[in-house]
Amino acid sequence: MLTPGPLAHSASIHHGLFTERDRFCGKHITLFDMVPHQTYIGTMSSTIDIAQGMFKLYHQVSRLVNECMMDEGVSLARSKFLLLLECQGPQRSTDIASALGFAPRTVTEAIDGLERDNLVIRQPDPKDRRAKIVSITETGRTVINAAQQPQHKTLDAIFAALDDSQRSQLAEIITCLSERTEKMQQERDLRGPVTKTAV
Repeated sequence: MLTPGPLAHSASIHHGLFTERDRFCGKHITLFDMVPHQTYIGTMSSTIDIAQGMFKLYHQVSRLVNECMMDEGVSLARSKFLLLLECQGPQRSTDIASALGFAPRTVTEAIDGLERDNLVIRQPDPKDRRAKIVSITETGRTVINAAQQPQHKTLDAIFAALDDSQRSQLAEIITCLSERTEKMQQERDLRGPVTKTAV
């Protein structure tokens, strides 16, 4: 079994509000826990509860999937690197950081670990000798293919709790919320950063 890399233990750290540091008094602290619940009434209180449930479910699923994938020697976080290289071909570390939303230093450390396990290889960039490009190896392809099997099996087992109708409704809800969130983000980006005046 391969040695977990620097991201192995924190599959959900970079893609959610939950981290191991969020554990306090046996619960997960989210941004919503900072909001005085008594100030929300009616629909707003229900909205907060639903949002908290979504974040909790995301963390639970990510943790379980990550543990199942770790049995095959690759974490959920490391698999993101390998899948990116598998699907899009060789990449510079800066491109990987941009695509995955990770800090450059985090990417460098992760690539170091993946290279030690012979899952990726660094080579000179033919377009820029000062830069390196990262490619997935045959070992990396074998590992990611093996790790995807328990990932799919675990997700299938989780969603087996829903019938076909419920799955369709959930898919519609996710699409609706995703489109709404994307629209709000685009509007926010167009407005630019908000400058607050000192009180």
